[in-house]
Amino acid sequence: MPAHVSDLCGPVSGVALSRRAALRLAASGVSALATVVLAGCDIRLEDDAPDLPLLERKSIPDEAALVSAVRLVTGLGQQAGRIPGASATVARLAGNHLTQATVLRARLTSAGVPNHVIDAPATSPTAGASTSGPPAPAVSAPPAVTQEQLAAAESAATTAVLGDLGTVSTPNRAVLVAVAAACGAAAAELGAPVSWAASDPLPTIAAAQLLAETRSVGWAFQVVAAQTAADTRAAAVATMTTLSARADELATMGATTPPPLAYVLPFPVTTPEAAGRLATTVMTRLVAAGLGPLPLVLHDSSALTTLVRFQVASVSLARTWGVAPGPFPGMTYP
Repeated sequence: MPAHVSDLCGPVSGVALSRRAALRLAASGVSALATVVLAGCDIRLEDDAPDLPLLERKSIPDEAALVSAVRLVTGLGQQAGRIPGASATVARLAGNHLTQATVLRARLTSAGVPNHVIDAPATSPTAGASTSGPPAPAVSAPPAVTQEQLAAAESAATTAVLGDLGTVSTPNRAVLVAVAAACGAAAAELGAPVSWAASDPLPTIAAAQLLAETRSVGWAFQVVAAQTAADTRAAAVATMTTLSARADELATMGATTPPPLAYVLPFPVTTPEAAGRLATTVMTRLVAAGLGPLPLVLHDSSALTTLVRFQVASVSLARTWGVAPGPFPGMTYP
């Protein structure tokens, strides 16, 4: 044994190593030498050694609201997938919710929030429970969902997201407002429109922005009605009536700017086909502009509900003209 080992640990049980034993020990490798040294030093591991303290993770801004939204839209997508013989509408809604969940989850994980925090905690057996006895029954598949149940869930999700918006910071505000509008439009499409709570009017400048866009789209539908016939013309006239009522409501919020003397069409409209394309174009524009006034609405104002209500109406009206509702109406993917 090397001298320094002897100095540190003393003789091992008072037995000296012969030359042959020393050679055999050297041939056995480092692990055997370590075993002898540890035995000589009487070193052992402590079973009751304390765990090292873990650093607590600091929550990111809006974490609770974003996590809640991920769980909501994930659940809606799962419900849509459990409707037997689901229609193309339900399949589209399921895809929209999957996109919403993916985008919102990415916002969280990119900021350092672990997936196990985002996902709802799974139910687990009680610690220390006995494993004896008959085997547990097999877990059955989730029950089927009706379209009416999904509609009610979409409506409830709209209300839930709106309830979190008062404390959400600016960077995440628009995306959650868009999710609320998407869920509200889905509820309306499935036959269970949201029962909107009483809310404050939009600020005058915000109402003026929406009024200008509403008047422009309403004028375009005069052209659509003039270039079409029968059912299409009747639908165009009905849309003009809806937009006129919307303009009147916005005007009551102080938006009194007079309309321009004329509007410019995005392209010539002289045929029914061009009129149909005009309807789709201006409706797409109406939805895209729906969240433009958001920065003008105070964070703690119930006027947020008013803005979402207008956006839901825009999405629903645009759908009747072939504009499929997207996962984030009024904004591009964050």
